[in-house]
Amino acid sequence: MAFEGLCPEDFQAFLDRPLGARVEYIRDRLHPRLRALGQELAARLESRTGVELRCQLRSGRWHRNPWATWVSVVAAAETERSDPNRPRLSVFMDGDEVIAGYCQSIWRKRWREVVRRKGLAEVIDEVAKKGRLKIGIAHWEEGVRRTIQYRSGKRALEAAAELGQDFFVVGRTYLWPDKEPLVCSARFLEEVDAVFAAAWPVYHLAFFGERA
Repeated sequence: MAFEGLCPEDFQAFLDRPLGARVEYIRDRLHPRLRALGQELAARLESRTGVELRCQLRSGRWHRNPWATWVSVVAAAETERSDPNRPRLSVFMDGDEVIAGYCQSIWRKRWREVVRRKGLAEVIDEVAKKGRLKIGIAHWEEGVRRTIQYRSGKRALEAAAELGQDFFVVGRTYLWPDKEPLVCSARFLEEVDAVFAAAWPVYHLAFFGERA
């Protein structure tokens, strides 16, 4: 299956379907599209970096509360399934937006290992500037999520220590329906490919412990 873009119904499914119908739609209609996207992204990035990569769809107990879903590209050496506590390059989506780039939940054991990586803040700054990426934290407060943006990797990492269990992001955000012409077209593959290529040094340092 070739990726030809998302579609408006993919976003609406998170908002106006009962639980059973939402799970069925995500599993049968949306996940095949995300899998095709992830497989193509993994193949392109592997060719570019020489590192063996694979894609992962969100797994586990997502069907109990399908408020969002995502596909990730990870190193083949990654032994865990789709675990957001570990470093990954992801395309995350819900009824409001798509987030693409390096994404990892914070304030967990694995995150504490990542923030000790020498030069992490500097690498984040470098890729953000070169790839025109945003540095942010997807923060939940009273059940509402908003992405707080920061001008530097140092400040974002400091904020991560203060905020707690949220998601650290180095990438781009596409609000729905503002970005419909992009995310609902085959051009979105090229867009995310560029984001993943730019964010790769952050993932490489976070997962492998060394600069790319």
